[in-house]
Amino acid sequence: MKKLFKPTLIVAFVVISNIGMSAQPKTIISPDNQNIRYMGRIDFTNPDKPLFAYPNVAIKTKFEGTSIDLLLKDYDGNHFADNYFVSIIDSNTPVKFKVTSGQQVYPVAGGLTDNTHTVEIIKVTESYNGECQFLGFQIDSAKNLVTPDLLPDLKIEFFGNSISCGYGIEGGDQPASDNSYKAYAAVAARELNAQFHTTSYSGIGVVKGFAPFVMNQMYNLTIAVTSYDPLPANNTWDFTRFVPDIAIVSLGTNDYNTGWSSGSITTETFETGYIDLIDKIRSAYPNAHIVCTNSPMVSDAMLGNSISEVVDRFNILGDEKVHYFSFSLMEGGGFNGHPGVADGQTNGKELASYIKTILSQISGVEVDKNNDDFTLYPNPSKNSLQIKSDIKADFIEVSDLEGKVIKTFKIALPGEAAIDISQFKKGIYVFSILDNSNSHIVKKICTL
Repeated sequence: MKKLFKPTLIVAFVVISNIGMSAQPKTIISPDNQNIRYMGRIDFTNPDKPLFAYPNVAIKTKFEGTSIDLLLKDYDGNHFADNYFVSIIDSNTPVKFKVTSGQQVYPVAGGLTDNTHTVEIIKVTESYNGECQFLGFQIDSAKNLVTPDLLPDLKIEFFGNSISCGYGIEGGDQPASDNSYKAYAAVAARELNAQFHTTSYSGIGVVKGFAPFVMNQMYNLTIAVTSYDPLPANNTWDFTRFVPDIAIVSLGTNDYNTGWSSGSITTETFETGYIDLIDKIRSAYPNAHIVCTNSPMVSDAMLGNSISEVVDRFNILGDEKVHYFSFSLMEGGGFNGHPGVADGQTNGKELASYIKTILSQISGVEVDKNNDDFTLYPNPSKNSLQIKSDIKADFIEVSDLEGKVIKTFKIALPGEAAIDISQFKKGIYVFSILDNSNSHIVKKICTL
């Protein structure tokens, strides 16, 4: 027999308790608990067993007590039998772990101080590794979840391929080397303090690729692999559930590698398919900024030039919210010639910097996260503004661009806080506090 690990000891204690010894049962938290936050395309047809498959689907909450277990059912995929997740406790280093169809209880943390903690669970492997059903959490007896932080206001969606999914990014064989948390998409979203969806699949193309379908067929699906069982009764994604401010289209690598470079796919065919895809995304998200990128894996300029020409076409026709961005070429280090962890950092941070220029154009101000003394985020913001300050202050003063004070918030700083700005009209406002020398520390914020 295999040696029992700590999670199994819980079962052992329960068995012993049947013959006279007492035990402390764990509190089971159902997936429909209002204090759980979800991110990603998830089917909630059965609210007690939400189903998902895309990488970077995330589950977040705050809990009381010293331990927490993840309850999860994993279904074997059509490529691999196992999935991988990362868990993050109290913003500490992510811990990667494997889930299998033979296990449903996964110890995430134990031996914590008896206090309130945050937990984030993220799927980091691909749709073809199989679906997962979230069954809830287990926490200490007589403990509860508490209200977690709101998800960020800024929303981004990534339509991409293996590069967006973090295919083999850690080096070594799949699926153990896959990690979407380290790919450029997740890095860029964290740089911008954004919530995001990764509607991406390895090998997928615009008109041709290594995958059994193209993005025009997958972009509107809740579960990408339609042969899976279980499958949502209605597998068509409801685009009103997540409306991104920015949509990233990072495709073309697989079209190039499966024939475009050798002439079996024409430039006209590729561009026609690309235009059709952008039209579909624009129809789903009429107000989003759409950023079309080249590939950090393809050095041939023909791919970037063709995508840039498509963007020019949309601009000429009056859609100025379609943009072109060029990634730096990868250094490599990932499995099978893919980007490595360093590339995920480089490409993610450079894309985030570019997105900041778009947000600056919207707001007319620079989006700056580097003021360590007095930070307000996200910028732009819609309803709630987060504050982090090392400066002592009792009030935050809000003025318009003409200098007229329109609101004063009473607040206790230093520390962290949040203020409600939902009553503000769309525009640019100046937020200021006084430091110890009575000098104003100023931050400009755009409200959406």
